[in-house]
Amino acid sequence: MMREKVGVILATATILSGCDTALGAPIEQRTPTIQLDQLPDVLPPEVTKQIPNVAAITGEVKSFDPSYQTIISTTLCSGVRIDEYDYLSAGHCVNLNSLPQDLTPYCKDIRVDMPIDQQEGITLNGTHEAGYAPGSMTASTLDFFKQGDVLLVEVKPNSQPSYDNPTHFSETSDIEQGTPLYFVNYQPTEDRLYRNPNKDAQVPPEHLPGPHTPAILGGIAIRNVNSDTIEVISAGKSYGDPVDTDIRFGASGGPVYDQNGNLVARIVAVANEKISVETYENNHHIDITDMPDETMLRTIYIKESTPNQIDELQQIKQSLPRC
Repeated sequence: MMREKVGVILATATILSGCDTALGAPIEQRTPTIQLDQLPDVLPPEVTKQIPNVAAITGEVKSFDPSYQTIISTTLCSGVRIDEYDYLSAGHCVNLNSLPQDLTPYCKDIRVDMPIDQQEGITLNGTHEAGYAPGSMTASTLDFFKQGDVLLVEVKPNSQPSYDNPTHFSETSDIEQGTPLYFVNYQPTEDRLYRNPNKDAQVPPEHLPGPHTPAILGGIAIRNVNSDTIEVISAGKSYGDPVDTDIRFGASGGPVYDQNGNLVARIVAVANEKISVETYENNHHIDITDMPDETMLRTIYIKESTPNQIDELQQIKQSLPRC
């Protein structure tokens, strides 16, 4: 009898502890002042309008091990609807490197869970995909961020939720040091409850059903790591219900908005460990105001999302080898 082994990966791609040392000194050596109190008390209304476009993304890759047991690698991520049938996320959410023992996959499923209204949701099955994934799940050096990490998923054209407030991109990249940013995603809760907009969604192993509403948080841009990757710090600001003040694994691919509700980026990596404001200031040669030195910060890495990137992905979509 063929047995089944199930493994769950709560993605975002991990960052090694002590990441600031491992990832090197800031690209730009200067002594700026970062004001964390510039995040508003209320979520900007243009960001609020975009929340119905945010999705929970579940990727499953199946293979056989040498004894012909079925191996299932499951990744929990987030994403965002960018047109009638396409959703944007992070490439490592369906990364074949997540399979153990260098096994060869034989099929792959991507499920997209979307809210229909405040009480209901729907599961959509991916039919086509395009994208790029890093060669490793661990970002230990700056070279990690030179790799592409993007996923475009097309779903079946059935029972689509309304698309009343389409996703829109900023015409120019205007994320600068100190820019307030807003994260919306379906990461699991701190006590590992499974967030999903669809109350009937398949709950993965090791989790219990949780909220049907997304986590919504604020952060501040710190520096450019390279041409398309930006380092951000969490600011302990929550706009969601229930309250959640920390980005964690499962936020990968989740949209990042500016105050005008423009989709500017997606989350690709999160530091394993928090560090204090004082340590962060010393490592980055910056001054963070309005927050005590002992306050713990989370480092988040985001990659910019642009219309040109979407156009490229549309041209290389392929059918999913569905299970």
